[in-house]
Amino acid sequence: MRGGGGLVALGVACTGGLAAGERAFLLFFFMISFVPPFRYLSKLRRNWVVFMLDAVAETSVTTNGLVIGIRDQMAATKRRMRDELPRLYSQDLLNNLFRHPYTRIEYVQNDLNVTRQTAAKYLDTLAEQGFVEKHRSGKSNYYINVALVRLFLDASGKA
Repeated sequence: MRGGGGLVALGVACTGGLAAGERAFLLFFFMISFVPPFRYLSKLRRNWVVFMLDAVAETSVTTNGLVIGIRDQMAATKRRMRDELPRLYSQDLLNNLFRHPYTRIEYVQNDLNVTRQTAAKYLDTLAEQGFVEKHRSGKSNYYINVALVRLFLDASGKA
């Protein structure tokens, strides 16, 4: 096969169970070691490929950290809700709190199939207990998952 594409495809197929950063490293290794045209690329092109592979590896590590952070926050929030608000806890409500960094009464109403009054009561209770922060903008209330926002800001380096 011209260009060694089969070896790269083999590398992709064989790395399925690895973490994203490990996959990027192995693919980089395959390109450096086994794909003959890579050796003959101009230095500029080779540097560009290495730059892009480094970017993919860095992004995969950051994304992996975010996924682990969200999973851990969801688990901690789930335990806390079950302990402090057992009658309010539901997996659908928990998912709603972590689907976006904020939620609104309408979102809870639709996701949990409850009345507007019940959704508002749920969110106000969560705000009173410190799970979310309530902010009013115009006629709407927004309930912000501050811990999730902080996680995103930390991952982006802006916190």
